[in-house]
Amino acid sequence: MDRFEPEKKKQYAFFEWVDNETCPRGKQVVLGLLRRLRAMKEEGRAKEEQSVEAKKKELQHKLKEMVQKKRFWNGIMGKDN
Repeated sequence: MDRFEPEKKKQYAFFEWVDNETCPRGKQVVLGLLRRLRAMKEEGRAKEEQSVEAKKKELQHKLKEMVQKKRFWNGIMGKDN
């Protein structure tokens, strides 16, 4: 049977996909690549999480500075808030 062997079902023609068994070494290679891919994805998620946390801290710091400046200027101008 060829890799793409046409089959006749009713009036429709389609191809049946046929793959030979993967050799043991090929299976090992694929499993190793999948492990590496998962590890890289996890590393990417961890880095993204760290980046988000750093940005969050930066924005909190900027907000704190803005609130302090507002209080300073409100104090100078004689406003309560």
